[in-house]
Amino acid sequence: MIEPYKIIVPDERLTAIRAKVQAYDWDQLSDAGGWRSGVGLRDLRRLTDYWLERYDWRAAEQRLNRLPQYVTEISGERIHFIHVKGNGKKPPVLLLHGWPGSFLEFEQVLGPLSEDGHDVVVPSLPGFAFSRPITGIIGPRRAAELMHQLMVELFGEVRYIVQGGDWGAAIGSWIAHKFPSACMGLHINMVNVVTADAEPTSEIERKFMKRSEELRDRESAYSHLQETRP
Repeated sequence: MIEPYKIIVPDERLTAIRAKVQAYDWDQLSDAGGWRSGVGLRDLRRLTDYWLERYDWRAAEQRLNRLPQYVTEISGERIHFIHVKGNGKKPPVLLLHGWPGSFLEFEQVLGPLSEDGHDVVVPSLPGFAFSRPITGIIGPRRAAELMHQLMVELFGEVRYIVQGGDWGAAIGSWIAHKFPSACMGLHINMVNVVTADAEPTSEIERKFMKRSEELRDRESAYSHLQETRP
C-alpha cells in the first residue's frame, strides 16, 4: 500500500549528530597536505564548521516536505520515493541515484520534467535515506527488480524511461536487460563494459588500459572495503 510520507527528524537525533561531530578528536588525523592521502584536513574542518555553525536542517526539512513523498512495501522491502505527476501525455521517468547519493540529486529537474508531461519517480535506493532498513543483501540486479515492481505498482504495464548514474547506472542497466518490454529508453552517465576476450590492440588503447589499472589500484580501496566488509 502506498502511503504519503513526511520527513520528521527528532530533535534528539539532531543533537546527537551535532555532539558527535563536535566531539571528534582532530588529533587523530595527520595533515599530509592537500588531498594526497584522502580528504584535505583544512577542507574537512571547513565542511564540519559549516554543518555545525551555518547549516539549517529544519529549513531543509521544510523544503523537502513540500515534495510529494511516499513509502510503500515492495517484496518485503520498504521503499521511499518522490512522485511528481505530469499530465500523462508522456512516458513516466524513473530517476536513480548512486552511492553515496540520494533522491536530492534530482530536485532541480522534477519541475521541468513534470511540466513537460512526464510523471517523475525518484526512489531512495534500498538501504538509503528513508528506504530503510533492508531485510537482506540487495545488489544491483535485485534493486532493479524492486524498482521495476515500484513502477508497475504506480503505472501498471505502461512503458517507462530510466536514467541512472553510478549505482543507478548499474541498476538501470539491469532494468533494461531484465524488463526490455517495459523499458522504453535508458540513459546512464557511468558506463562499464566487461568482456572476456577484449584486448587492447593499439598504443592508445594500451595506455588507456594501463592508466585504468593504475587508477583502480590506487583509488578503489573504498570499493573493495564495501564489497567485502561493508
